[in-house]
Amino acid sequence: MAIDLDIWRATGYTVTVDMATLERWNTALPDIHDRLQSLETWETTLDTLIEDLSATASALITNSVGPQLAAVEADIAEAQLAIEGIITGGTALDSARLGNELPAHYLDLGNATGTLARERFALTFSDWVVTNLIGVTSQAAARTAIGAISAGTLADGYAPISHTHPQTDVTGLADTLALKANLAGPNFSDVPKVGGQDIYHKGNLLRALGTDLAAGTATDDVLLTAALLKAAIIAHAPSLIPASVAAGDNVALTLSRQVFLTSSSTHVDVSNGNFPVAFVAVAPGVVRVKLEHRRKDGAINSVAVRVFKNGSQVQEWTTSNSSFQARSVDITVATNDRITFTHSIGSSNGDSEVRNITINTAVAGDATRFIGYAS
Repeated sequence: MAIDLDIWRATGYTVTVDMATLERWNTALPDIHDRLQSLETWETTLDTLIEDLSATASALITNSVGPQLAAVEADIAEAQLAIEGIITGGTALDSARLGNELPAHYLDLGNATGTLARERFALTFSDWVVTNLIGVTSQAAARTAIGAISAGTLADGYAPISHTHPQTDVTGLADTLALKANLAGPNFSDVPKVGGQDIYHKGNLLRALGTDLAAGTATDDVLLTAALLKAAIIAHAPSLIPASVAAGDNVALTLSRQVFLTSSSTHVDVSNGNFPVAFVAVAPGVVRVKLEHRRKDGAINSVAVRVFKNGSQVQEWTTSNSSFQARSVDITVATNDRITFTHSIGSSNGDSEVRNITINTAVAGDATRFIGYAS
């Protein structure tokens, strides 16, 4: 369908959904390009015109005002001679004064005062252009003189050169601006969130761990370094670690939910292949060690799993059942005691499987406290 550019220009090249086609864009963009090029050519032409106007105005002043002033001077001299002739009945001398000034004073146009009538100038340009361009020495000054913001952008009759309003002229603007947070030192009335999670102030983050800032810190505005955070955690550790623990069925630490297999007829560590599954106590008391094991289909006779504390065996279970058997044993531990596990098959065929190794305590609160760690 043919596109009427005159109509489309009048709408500001408005594009609706059914009009957003390559044909529309390929028609509009060249048209906009041509019009921009025309504006750029007009800008260059305006600069050249301003320079020509400046030169023409200067020439007009030299060629038109100069002779007229010479004629005025001649008229004054003639009048002076006439006055002197009337007064003295003779010819005036060169030393005679008019308005207490010698004749040479009036030869200098800079000494003239008042306004010279416009009709005394033989001009063909607009009065306001000539009036404003007299004395202009640069293009920038000429643009300013005729009210142009920049080359090719006239203010006179178009947009104002400047436009300001107080905030009170815009309804609700001051109140809205008062609600925003400053870029420098924002002060939020609530804890800000990102992705639904609280973002703590550096000082508040340390207090959320249950400790104050490091000694000597005057304000909360400090860099939260790894060393400062570590110091805060260490300082708060006594409240994280219970004085003692008691065995129970509240899960405090899951060592592994992985299934471990071995086909060894001699006991080997329950391990991920690199490191054995182990627990190190950081509080004294009694912990309940729980796990599940079975003889995997194909194994002959029974399989066994053993529990050790500091390398000494404290418990062994055996089974020939192919279903997982739940096991549990209470072990008294001291701080830094290490619990490990081994398992084996009773013959050279099949596999032993162990899974869901956990450390359990009696107090529900211990589930959120630091009683030990996997090692």
